[in-house]
Amino acid sequence: MAGTDAEWAAKLAKINKSKAVFKSGVTRSWEWREQQLKQFVKFLDNEKETIRDAITADLGRPHLEFTIEWMNMKNAVNFMLKNGKSLMKDEKVSGGMMNMTNSLFRHPEPLGTVLIMGAWNYPFDQGSKFWPKVDCESAGCTAIVKPSEVAKASSKVIFDVLPKYLNSDAFPVFVEGPEGATRMLKERYDLIFFTGGTKIGKIVYKAAAEHLTPCILELGGQNPCWVDEGYDLNLAAKRILFGKVINSGQICISPNYLLCTKATRERLVPELKKIFKEFYPEGPKISDCYSGKMVTERHYKRLVGLLGSADRNNLSLVFVQNRFCPILFAFADDFLNFTTSLSRGKMVINLKIILFLLPNSHLAKLVIATVDFTDQHLTALTETIVKAAKIFILPTVVVDVTMDDILMEEELFGPILPIVTVDNFDDALEKVHSLEKPLAAYCFAHDKKIINRWVTEVCSGGMCINDTIMHISPETLRVWWRWRVRNRRLSWQNVFSNFLALQKCDGRRNASISAEETLSALLK
Repeated sequence: MAGTDAEWAAKLAKINKSKAVFKSGVTRSWEWREQQLKQFVKFLDNEKETIRDAITADLGRPHLEFTIEWMNMKNAVNFMLKNGKSLMKDEKVSGGMMNMTNSLFRHPEPLGTVLIMGAWNYPFDQGSKFWPKVDCESAGCTAIVKPSEVAKASSKVIFDVLPKYLNSDAFPVFVEGPEGATRMLKERYDLIFFTGGTKIGKIVYKAAAEHLTPCILELGGQNPCWVDEGYDLNLAAKRILFGKVINSGQICISPNYLLCTKATRERLVPELKKIFKEFYPEGPKISDCYSGKMVTERHYKRLVGLLGSADRNNLSLVFVQNRFCPILFAFADDFLNFTTSLSRGKMVINLKIILFLLPNSHLAKLVIATVDFTDQHLTALTETIVKAAKIFILPTVVVDVTMDDILMEEELFGPILPIVTVDNFDDALEKVHSLEKPLAAYCFAHDKKIINRWVTEVCSGGMCINDTIMHISPETLRVWWRWRVRNRRLSWQNVFSNFLALQKCDGRRNASISAEETLSALLK
């Protein structure tokens, strides 16, 4: 919260102090930047368990996923420790005949003080903005860090622990809700870096315009995934499922919907079921490799609401341990029947979520696969429902989705994967073009013509051919186009640098030839 005027005055003093640190010039030396980067490494090494516990509390991150995330953060810091100094050097450029006696350079200089507003889905990787913040720091900027207040445990660690390692005057941390964030946006910065949803992104962009502040918005999008008939569907299912279950689908580059023909879909769904069992032989509810935890009850209810919107009037409510747990019921002849206090109909075990659907519900289209489930699993069923009441969602595949379905109105940001059936590849492209430009786009195909058309005709921030999400992993492949941002860059450090046009002329009296003499010779 923003607090009282006196409390805000104290916070404003911290913002101004960060600006003063930059103006002092201390951040321009590589030695200072290097020292701060090394402190990042100490923070990651010394506080690894603290970071893991916080992420687990907020998102239930599986150990393997956390390990990968932690390694990525360390790699980001080590990359800049290795390359940051060389990126500070002037870049020599050609000046043509008019400047044949001069030396021309692109001189990188830090932008100034940056406001970094993080996201909750990766509260350390993005919440404290390790990648942008590390590169902001290596570029010689100071930063006002505002992690998302939604990830409560993680933001507390960032607020309490991170300043013990970094220069707290240069990099103050603020944990603010909407009111406090609004007041922060009224201040003047040299750059605003925001990660989050489109709705808040528009507010940030509007606030930045008041001071003509450059603004980078890391927003999401509805990421399409085309599956071609001739591709190995077992391999496609494995890589699609992997991309969808990472962080329980709460990642901006997760496949948002699949596009395929009816014939492909009929073969793909059994493969998804098969791979699902390979990933979770004991079931995801007791797996160490899947979280399923939504960050808050509000986010959980939103996803359940999307699934239940087709038949909202028939929604049944079950209260488990004083927690709200919407359970949907339906009738399906090919599924097992249970007579318990929790069920009025027949239980449906979906590919990756347990749903109870009402008779004649439109949600019957969700039913695409079953798993073995017998009387002896009633205890496990109860445990699953209790876990669901704790904002736990198992991933769901939805078939026969049309473009006007509510699931296609916005980025899902959860473990729900709609399959849109199309007539052919051209029809798929038309449907992709009917939506906003996505952050990522995926294509599974062997046909080079299909691949080339996908690459050239689909505009997105990043792209994977025959895989998902892996295009963000290489440190050297830092070329992004963020939806509604119009920002292109070859390295994160370039984002936080202003490239000064620098010309060095030969000032000696006996210089061979001047620009004026060159022009005169050309005119003759």
